Formats: sequence, structure tokens, C-alpha cells
Amino acid sequence: MKRVFFLCGVLLLLPATAMLAQERDPADYERILFPIAFEGVVPGAFGTQWQSEILVFNGASKPLELFPFCVSEVPPSPCRQAETLQPGSWTRNELRASPTLPSLGAFLYVTKDIAKDASFTSLLHDLSRTDDNAGTEIPIARERDFRDRIVLPRVPLRGPFRVALRIYGQSETPSQARIRMYRLDRLDPFVDETVTLQGLVTALPVPFPSHPAFFHIFELVKTYPVLEAAASVRVEIEAIPPEARLWAFASVTNDATQVVTTISPQ
Repeated sequence: MKRVFFLCGVLLLLPATAMLAQERDPADYERILFPIAFEGVVPGAFGTQWQSEILVFNGASKPLELFPFCVSEVPPSPCRQAETLQPGSWTRNELRASPTLPSLGAFLYVTKDIAKDASFTSLLHDLSRTDDNAGTEIPIARERDFRDRIVLPRVPLRGPFRVALRIYGQSETPSQARIRMYRLDRLDPFVDETVTLQGLVTALPVPFPSHPAFFHIFELVKTYPVLEAAASVRVEIEAIPPEARLWAFASVTNDATQVVTTISPQ
């Protein structure tokens, strides 16, 4: 049986965003999604203390402009100023989660003509276990990675793990997605569900949205008990409508060590 979730938020266009649109042309920038990006330390299960880190390196022969999003949707907090990275230099960028749309994901804009020479790294650290691991690399999504259909060929389910699925839109606009999960030895899906990506409805178009529309399932097996019969599943996600486009990845966290493994579409 399909269930539909309607979780759309509303946000009015702010003066800072309007001013931003007048100063810059979106066509000059590539939108980069960092799916887990937040400020400070966030407590998690089993005593974990999570911190995100984002690094950007300019490997081009000319300066690269980075364009962060507004730090707050509430005036009078202004948009952060753009940062220029000189050739061969790097920066650690702190992207702040939105209090209005706590998706944990955030967009960063980079100069499009030299974006191909920029390198991005996103790390997730468990500060409660710094002696055990140096953090987990989190996949990022560039504009070319957003599609009308995403496939994760094998997501493991068995063992002392909690498995999460995160789906992101190409903008902040709410949209829907069809999720199907197949056991690898069967053609009929164990799960077939239509969900809504929570997003923001604005009074006017926002040329530089701060955060993506999103849908998260933090524990797949608890959410869909039918998956207990499968050791692993293939996850297929289709955008509704197709032109909405989306991106997704799964994460598998060991309950004992809290080591995170990520599974992303290739």
C-alpha cells in the first residue's frame, strides 16, 4: 500500500535574498549540494557527538568565487559575503542548517566557468570517538548528479546496523518521489511508496536557494518491517514529476562502533 506524506513548509521571500538576486546571475554559478552540513555539534544515538566539516580547494589557475547561503531566514541577519579562493588555496566552510527547514543539507555556489577545477570534501566526525576513526567522507552532489531516477544497487540491512535513506531535491521547491525497494532475488518490490520531499514555498522565485527539499528515513527496517526478510535491497527512487530531479544516498551506521558507511549512486 502506498502512503503519501505532505510536509511542506512556507517561507516568505526576504530582503536579503532579493538583494542577492539583483547582484548575481544564477547562470554564472554551479550549485553544489552538501547533504550533511550543520554548524556546531549535534548529539546522536549511543552518546555520539556529530560535527560536519567541509573543505574546498581551488585547483584552477584563476580565483574561484564561493557563494554561501544566508545564515538565517530571519531579518536582519544578512547573507554571508562571497569568498574568493586564490589558485592553489583552500578554505574550511561552515554551512549552517536552517532553523525553518532542518534538512541538514545545504547548497554552496561556485563560479561555473572554473568549477570543474574545484575540489570538495565533506566529512562527518563523531567527536565522542576521535581515537577510533578520523571521520567519514560524505558524498556531495553536483548539478549533473541530479536525475529523474536514482538507483542504489545494494543497500545492506542485516547486522548490528541502522540504515538511513536521504533524498534531496535540486531546489527548495517541494516535490514527490516514488520509492521502491527490491530484494535482490525478487522482481516484485518489498516497498512501493510515494513520499513528499519537504520544502519551502516562496512568494517569489528564489534564484539562490539555501537548502534542498528533502525526505529522510533514519531507520529503514524499523520504518518498513517487511524488510526484515531481506539481507539487502536495491533501492530505486523516481522523481515526481520527472523534471523535478533529485539525488539520494544511504548510510549504514554500526550500533557498536558508530562507524558510518555511505552508499551513493554512481
